[in-house]
Amino acid sequence: MLLLNLLVVTVSVWIIFVVNYKFIQPALKNRQRFKLYKLRDRSEERR
Repeated sequence: MLLLNLLVVTVSVWIIFVVNYKFIQPALKNRQRFKLYKLRDRSEERR
């Protein structure tokens, strides 16, 4: 029973890591990129 629990926990953690790196990390990178674009656009408007 203990082995089964360890297996389930290991698989769950692995799935969480895969989802994080495939979907969540790119979304966070895009959010940072859009912040930079907003700053750039504001500086161009001031000129």
